[in-house]
Amino acid sequence: MFDVKKVPNGGIWIPSTKKDSKWVLVALHGSGGSSENYRGLEAIFNLPQLNYLFLNGPIREYANFRWYGDSAESRQRALEYLAVVFDQLMSAGFPASKIFLMGFSQGAALVFEFGLRYAHLFAGYIAISGRIEDLPALLHQKRAHIAEKGRWLVTHGSKDYHLSVIVMRDQVEKLKNAGLHIDYREYPKIHEFDHRKELPEICQWISHLAPNR
Repeated sequence: MFDVKKVPNGGIWIPSTKKDSKWVLVALHGSGGSSENYRGLEAIFNLPQLNYLFLNGPIREYANFRWYGDSAESRQRALEYLAVVFDQLMSAGFPASKIFLMGFSQGAALVFEFGLRYAHLFAGYIAISGRIEDLPALLHQKRAHIAEKGRWLVTHGSKDYHLSVIVMRDQVEKLKNAGLHIDYREYPKIHEFDHRKELPEICQWISHLAPNR
C-alpha cells in the first residue's frame, strides 16, 4: 500500500486486486488536467496485477494542475517533484523494475524528460500524444543504461493539431538513433485518448511486460 497523502498535491491510489502485487502504473495527466482524468482506467485495463497511482502536477490552477510552465527552471522543478514521489514509492516497497510510467500530453513529455534522467530503470515507459520540449538537452543528459535497456511505447494521433505528429515522428527517429528501443504507433485521432484501439493496445503492451502470475 502507498500513502498518496504524502504526495505534495495528492492524487489517486487504486490498489491491485491481486494480494501483495508490486506492479504499479503511474500516470501523469496533461496540462490543465488532474488525477481524476485517469479514474476508471483500472476498469478499462482490467489487469489485476497492477496497482495504480494517478498523480497531480505540482502547479495548482483552481481544481486542475500543470506540471510545468514555459521556463526550463519550471521543468526542472517538475523533475524534482517526480523524483520525490518515486523515491517515496520505492521506499514503500515498490521496486523500480515493477513500475510503469505513463503520461498524456505534458505528462508524456515528462515520461521522456524524467524517465531518461532518473537513476532507476522502470519496467516500461508509455508516452501518449506528447512532445519533448528540449530534445538536444535531453539527449545530452540521458542516462546511458536507461536509453540502452528501457522499453518505450510512444503513441500519437495522425489528426493531432495541438501537438504535431510530424514533430513527434522526428523526435522518435532521433531517440531511436540515440539507442532507445521505441515501439511507435499512430492512431487516427486528435489530441485525446483513443478508447477503441489505443488503450487496448497499451493494456496489451503492459500485460506482456507484467504477466499476471
